[in-house]
Amino acid sequence: MNENDIINFRNKTEILAGRNLNEFILNCKEQLSGNLLDNNWESNHWKKIFKFSKFKMKNVKLDSFSKAEDLDSSYIGFCKSYVAYIFCSNFKGFDKLTFPIVLRMIERNLLVFTGSGDIKLLNPVILDECLSDINENYTNGVTYSCGKFMERLVAFLNEKEFLNCGLMKWSSYIRPPESRLSISENADNARLAKLPNEKALRAIGEIFSMHDYDLHERDLFVTSVFALLMCAPSRITEILSLRADCEIVEKNREGKECYGLRFYSLKGFGANIKWIPEIMVPTARLAIKRLLKLSENSRARSKMLEEEMKKQGGGEIWFDKEKDVRFSNALCALFDNQLSMKRQTGNDLFKITNTFFSKELGYSKISKHKNLFERHGYHDEDNKPLFLRTHQARHLLNTLAQRGGLGELDIAKWSGRVSVTQTEFTTTSLKMK
Repeated sequence: MNENDIINFRNKTEILAGRNLNEFILNCKEQLSGNLLDNNWESNHWKKIFKFSKFKMKNVKLDSFSKAEDLDSSYIGFCKSYVAYIFCSNFKGFDKLTFPIVLRMIERNLLVFTGSGDIKLLNPVILDECLSDINENYTNGVTYSCGKFMERLVAFLNEKEFLNCGLMKWSSYIRPPESRLSISENADNARLAKLPNEKALRAIGEIFSMHDYDLHERDLFVTSVFALLMCAPSRITEILSLRADCEIVEKNREGKECYGLRFYSLKGFGANIKWIPEIMVPTARLAIKRLLKLSENSRARSKMLEEEMKKQGGGEIWFDKEKDVRFSNALCALFDNQLSMKRQTGNDLFKITNTFFSKELGYSKISKHKNLFERHGYHDEDNKPLFLRTHQARHLLNTLAQRGGLGELDIAKWSGRVSVTQTEFTTTSLKMK
């Protein structure tokens, strides 16, 4: 018997889901094409309605996208049909913010976990990962709205019987934003739920404290970046965009040397210095030292290429143009496959994104990838790998700073926010446990 003789049997639920989905896509295309503000169904950009492109990472402009950045062919049929269905049936309820975020994020995680954009393969684990990724990139208010939209999407998929798993139970774990002055028990519980697991924190600290020669470059990179997240409240994208010369030492009024890192924050604060607490200075210095070593060759390669380009009238090789960071001076600049445990390091310059950390620090029952904790033998009471989210470090530090007596203005500046009004609920009063 050869492979051509093997028959792939599907259960009745999968067969029904496939038939229902195909009929839905066909009906939407035939009946709704004329109600899309003169947009052509086959176009991947419906003006004033939806752009069917992949999830846009922060600081990546849409005009830099190529044709290859359209949604996957295995997903775009459903996406167009669902957008058209909602747009035509409930125009006032068509939210142009949550729709693109959720639908693009679902496509991305479907491809990561299943290798296909087939909406019939959606399951609660993938939805949880989507919501976590959204939480990494957007405010709590936006994430809450996206979570509610995802609940409506699940209800729709259940009603139309589009899922291979049959009916799916899922609800968003994101609570609605409370007043910053709220001191209710629910508000306290919501704040505490965003803090990292203590066992996981100790574990990553232990891994970070190991000798360089006992750690793979992947582990050195991940633990060093997270170590910097623990030194001052920051977003992962802020750390990844640090310059190689970000360290700064100045003397205060008492003549004591203070150590800080020069950041370019995401919320409009511009370039500023985040001073590192004295107890964390050795950690920050070691993390920077390791990242400088990891990026040394790629920065040197970039500098050489820039010199060649200038001779030919060319410009810089940008790592993050918006923040004026060139590859030749990027702390986290790498080569492609440099952090791979299987492939040989390449020669092309490479920029890590925050999704890399979702896999390295997160945990999924579906993915076969071993995260940092599993590789080093750290598990919970149920023998499942420990996990962390990068945003948890920021919430922890803001909570500790508040409990230590810092005012909202101090915390806002330390976190790189423009004003007190942008300070998240972690800066409000907490009950002392």
